[in-house]
Amino acid sequence: VFFATASSDGTCKVWELRGLEQSIRPRSHVTYAQQGAPLLDACIVEGSHSIATAASNGSVHVWRVELASTSSNIGSAAPHLANGGTMGGPGVGGGGGLRVAGSSLVKQVAAGEGPVLSVHHFNTDLASVVVYSTQRGRIHAWDLRCSREPWRLAAPPELGALTAVALGPDRHWVCAGTARGYLAMWDVRLPLLARLWRHSARGPIHRLSTCARLPGDTNAAAPTPEAGGAGPHVFIAAGDDETAVWDLRGAGTLRPRYCFRVAPAGFDGQQAPVPSLDSIALPAHPRAPLLPMHAAFADARLGGNAGAVSAERLRGTSSIRAIVGRISQHGNSYLITGGSDRHIRYWDFQVPSRCYTVSGGSPSPLPASMMPSVAECGVTAAPTAHEDAILDLKCTDMPLKLLLSSSRDGVVNVWR
Repeated sequence: VFFATASSDGTCKVWELRGLEQSIRPRSHVTYAQQGAPLLDACIVEGSHSIATAASNGSVHVWRVELASTSSNIGSAAPHLANGGTMGGPGVGGGGGLRVAGSSLVKQVAAGEGPVLSVHHFNTDLASVVVYSTQRGRIHAWDLRCSREPWRLAAPPELGALTAVALGPDRHWVCAGTARGYLAMWDVRLPLLARLWRHSARGPIHRLSTCARLPGDTNAAAPTPEAGGAGPHVFIAAGDDETAVWDLRGAGTLRPRYCFRVAPAGFDGQQAPVPSLDSIALPAHPRAPLLPMHAAFADARLGGNAGAVSAERLRGTSSIRAIVGRISQHGNSYLITGGSDRHIRYWDFQVPSRCYTVSGGSPSPLPASMMPSVAECGVTAAPTAHEDAILDLKCTDMPLKLLLSSSRDGVVNVWR
């Protein structure tokens, strides 16, 4: 019945979905501002009304949103609660309002690990686990029901800084992408680094998402990608406006099952090479270096010129920063992406002609000398496209089917 937004001003705001489509200027119902630092990520704690937020000061807070109907008449000013939240907005004083009932700090990451970059949560029969990654390349798991960490993973520094983390659908494995284009997969039941690849783009992996099966997979027990079936599938957003999905059960160099790519300006019909994941053999000894010495030095030399190379690429290219979708075995599978070019695109897995641009496809404006005078007067429609890079996308099913998009300039758009 609600969604939350976290921002760089250190606050997390809660918005009620009911009545959102009828409100001209929606207001948040709850504001949580107790971490004292810019928020870098947030997630819902499964099976509850709690939210986990990660901040740049290395802290992770888990706090609860109580769904309470306020029958008494509260003043027009939103009162500050004892724990630092505020209660107010539409519905307060007239029933159906939300209030923060309490907040508690569940984890304070050691100061030496830097900001918390991402946070996730999942439930099992025996545990409620918050998974978060830090700037120093460590991935922590913390069980909310006890005071210990079930497991802790460390990405080798030669792979580069962590840029994206995703949990497997069965919660048995975790994959992480780095700024140098490496994709690492750990088996958290051991826990050990199980597989390692490098993306052919050799650039940062911006976003990861996982699923158990893809459209058309019928044999759930199939052991190989060629036979289909359930397995570790991962969507990778890397390169220039490109997202692809791989089946990680294969050996050697992997080719994507599907590739979603935006044609560049001035496209001449010549198809670009399909991306690949190059497998990297793991050493037999757990403490041995993952990469040969010459490969590590080559990456270091490339990193020394990364500023100039990145500046040149950013002037003419863009990248995918948000992924959301639905996988169905009945022909209704789709993927929605958003990126630094401020576009939201809908991709169909089976029929390319069904793909279209949801937002950001406005035509180039005419010069003032060619614009008709009638176009310069009267009421104009409010712009709906984002004016900065799109950083996240989410879908809701209840009470309405909505698409939520957020951009770097702090704007959240709701699409129906």
